[in-house]
Amino acid sequence: MNIIVKPFSMGQVLNRVWGFIKHTPLEPFISHRAQVLPAAYLYTKGDRRYAQDFAEAYFGQPLRGAGSAWESRLGLPMEPGATCPLVTTGANVINFNVLDFCEVLSIRFAWQVAGTVTALVMDFDKYPSPTAVGSVVDKLDGTNGTLTAPTVAGQAIGNVLYKDLGNTLAIELEPGNSVQAIVTTTTTAGSGVPAVIVVPHPETMLNLSTAILSS
Repeated sequence: MNIIVKPFSMGQVLNRVWGFIKHTPLEPFISHRAQVLPAAYLYTKGDRRYAQDFAEAYFGQPLRGAGSAWESRLGLPMEPGATCPLVTTGANVINFNVLDFCEVLSIRFAWQVAGTVTALVMDFDKYPSPTAVGSVVDKLDGTNGTLTAPTVAGQAIGNVLYKDLGNTLAIELEPGNSVQAIVTTTTTAGSGVPAVIVVPHPETMLNLSTAILSS
């Protein structure tokens, strides 16, 4: 006899996770299903390994990007006066200034004018100061922060080249940091909009060593 097991819907999975959390000290802090996975992360004391196991056991996918739990994700703001779209025919640059505590989920590039002849390579680097001042720091660098187009054909108008980083790296950003996107392998024609997608962290300026309280 064949037994058919139907997969849980997202709603059923969320209810199942909620059924677990409501018996823990976290229950008073949950008011919406989008908070279920972040709560699971807190319940595991921030240990990425156990939080990932928790998410994968109930959702069948990693913690970040699982359902509605990351509705708070956003894009870093570009520096004032940034020239966008970014033309990919030269070593052009756009900087993103960090105004609050957050963690990088992914880097992206959306094509406005199709890239031709060569496949784009763009490097996203983290700097300790605004507008990419200082030396590249942390895990967002020429290795992890490299966005590479697999084919020229994929550089069509409206396509979005992306690289997910949040499932494998903890790239923390603090107020006063910046991220620079620079074209390192150019195309014969093409332009678009780079983006750094982050999720905010509930941290206070009092815990930042470089924070100076206003008089």
